[in-house]
Amino acid sequence: MFSILISHGISIATKGINQRWPTPMLPLVDKPFIRHVMEFIIDQGGDESAIVLSHLPEEIEKNLGDGSNWGSRFTFHLAKDPAKPYDILRCVSFSHRPGPILLAHADRLPDVDIKSFIPRFNEKSAPVVFCLPGTNDNSGKPLCACRWSGWALVSPAFLAELPMGLNEQDLESLLFGLVQSPVQLVEVPRALDIRTYRGLLDSNRMFLAGQFRNCNPEARELTTGVWVARNATLHHSAKLSPPVFIGDNSHLGANTKLGPFAVISKNCIVDEESRVRDAVISPNTYIGEKLDLNEVVVDKNWMFNVRIGAEVCVTDSFILGGLTGKHAKHRIEGLASRTIGISLLLILGPLLLVFALYLRLFRRGPVFFTKEVVRLPAPSDEYLWKTLQLISFRPFPNVSQQNSTVGQYAAELFYSFLPSLINVARGELRFVGTSPRSRSEIMNLEEDWKTLYLRSKLGIITEAFVRYGSHPTKEELYSAEAVYSIMGCPGYDMKLVGHYLKRIIFGRPAYR
Repeated sequence: MFSILISHGISIATKGINQRWPTPMLPLVDKPFIRHVMEFIIDQGGDESAIVLSHLPEEIEKNLGDGSNWGSRFTFHLAKDPAKPYDILRCVSFSHRPGPILLAHADRLPDVDIKSFIPRFNEKSAPVVFCLPGTNDNSGKPLCACRWSGWALVSPAFLAELPMGLNEQDLESLLFGLVQSPVQLVEVPRALDIRTYRGLLDSNRMFLAGQFRNCNPEARELTTGVWVARNATLHHSAKLSPPVFIGDNSHLGANTKLGPFAVISKNCIVDEESRVRDAVISPNTYIGEKLDLNEVVVDKNWMFNVRIGAEVCVTDSFILGGLTGKHAKHRIEGLASRTIGISLLLILGPLLLVFALYLRLFRRGPVFFTKEVVRLPAPSDEYLWKTLQLISFRPFPNVSQQNSTVGQYAAELFYSFLPSLINVARGELRFVGTSPRSRSEIMNLEEDWKTLYLRSKLGIITEAFVRYGSHPTKEELYSAEAVYSIMGCPGYDMKLVGHYLKRIIFGRPAYR
């Protein structure tokens, strides 16, 4: 059986999470929804599929591959307009398949035995449209006799004669409005539908409760209704109320409570004393301590509360955050930097105090100066930026504009490096990174430069200082930060530390 899978990737009701994921990639218990759809199609006799993509197509294509893992063949087609994905069907070659064509949508999965309809279908057969029971209004009066499930068996001739510019509602009206060749309506008892957040939760509930045909999580069932995937770890004090699913490499902390109807996807952490129920947690998500999540969909630092119909983006990574490999690496690097900062602060603390006392006795004005700068990395939205108070023994910016000398470079060590160790020990700065900037300074950057900068990390030691000294030009500063954004890594940071010390001691660039 040849199938055409419409996977445009956008739903009006889930546009918040669609900025991160196409709708068919949202989790249905143990894997993305579209993988369940493909497995269902192949189990029903599908051996070749044309998949129509639009929004974030690379995510779906990367996940599915070419179909060889299923003994099938997938071809991918890109629709320019996700609202009208059917125009691209004119470019799909299906005339070589004499049998019926399954037209399906990747964000829905009806509970139907398609194989039973194939033997009776021929080239002249009317479309077989799989429908769901109709809906009623508040008084119980029927609003419609049935609703399209998004799936149908059609002939190649039907697809070849489709008019251009159809959206899904137009296609449904066309199917239900056929007169000369009446459609065959087949009512199915239920369907999984993830076009809304409520539908996503309900679909996961139905799956966990075993209410959908032949669907069981691919994981070990510890007790009835408790599935735990490989390498998942649970603290002995964690309490599970079935049905629940815990994905690969996930961890439940002490005194956590999970369930009923909780889905924790792979590579997640639920920290101590948190409770998760009737919720879907997407992969690589960190749930902080003492949180109570009920009827929510969570993806890293973003959350949608289904009960009140509100979404929120949490900026504090200790509440909600991401745990991708990149984020985990940054966390480890940040912890190492903070540990070294605390150690140096303990060793050089007496020198810091002596120098502060010297300034207090022999210099007018305050001993410490602070500047509010934006913490990095930061999102593109200015309203989500978090700040820190950068500490120095001299005003910002540096008032000296003359050519730097060896003595002035040594002074840099005392005036800037020593007090900045306090920021490093707090975990606000790294040893090596880009120059700290205030909100206004970031907003004045060119757009490309600002995008590059917001993805960087703040540091005491910068590429610009090592290469060009205390007062680089605008062009030198941009080129240095561009170089560091590409080359920055622990090994490269160690080299910059060595070059920084040479600059401080000898007063000249360590390399060009």
